[in-house]
Amino acid sequence: MAAQASAIGADAVLIQDLGVLRMLRQVAPDLPVHASTQMTVHSLDGVRACADLGMTRAVLSRELSRDQIEYICANAPIEIETFVHGALCMCYSGQCYLSSLIGGRSGNRGLCAQPCRLAFRWPGEKTPSHPLSLKDLSLAGALGQLEEMGVACLKIEGRMKRPEYVAVVTGIYAAALRQGREPTQAELAQLEAAFSRQGFTQGYFRDQKGPAMFGTRPQGARDPADLFDQARRFYTRGEHRTVPVSLT
Repeated sequence: MAAQASAIGADAVLIQDLGVLRMLRQVAPDLPVHASTQMTVHSLDGVRACADLGMTRAVLSRELSRDQIEYICANAPIEIETFVHGALCMCYSGQCYLSSLIGGRSGNRGLCAQPCRLAFRWPGEKTPSHPLSLKDLSLAGALGQLEEMGVACLKIEGRMKRPEYVAVVTGIYAAALRQGREPTQAELAQLEAAFSRQGFTQGYFRDQKGPAMFGTRPQGARDPADLFDQARRFYTRGEHRTVPVSLT
């Protein structure tokens, strides 16, 4: 598959496992490789190690502050990619085994059942709470800062989200980047309507960690029908890229 990806012109592949990296270098030496956030690259030394291994870009951990990202970008020998929107894990991405232990769905394999979003009750307490549920990240309003810092690419989390959500969120960020501006107030409202857990947080980015970073999805919350209908009409009449498919 790696050789095929290289042959059809894939920009790069994301990897988390160093054994996979070694295999890729053997079967597809010309295929660019990026370090996934699941490698937990959170320091300049980690980025340099990625560069020494032949990677051309590293996706930093979501838990880094603005100053840490800026320092890494200023000294990194390869491109830096950062998350700007989407779910935050209570644990460093990919390093949590709660879902795997509870239900056999490993977050390190992209199958997390998100048990951290559930209510828990401490021994002796009668009322459950949500001590592990972080609000979603949103760096809307900081796009100019990220560009000045030298971030090469922005990453939006959407692995377990609906396609309408992906269309809304990526559309807003892409339009803002193309036009060299921050999202408007109307677009910010659309981001929150598409999905949020009692709003968003920039706690890690601003190095202001604390209770304000926690939030839950309100019970009975519904998808914004009009917004998602509009998004669906947009992407269904879009590029219509075709790829060969073999079904068994």
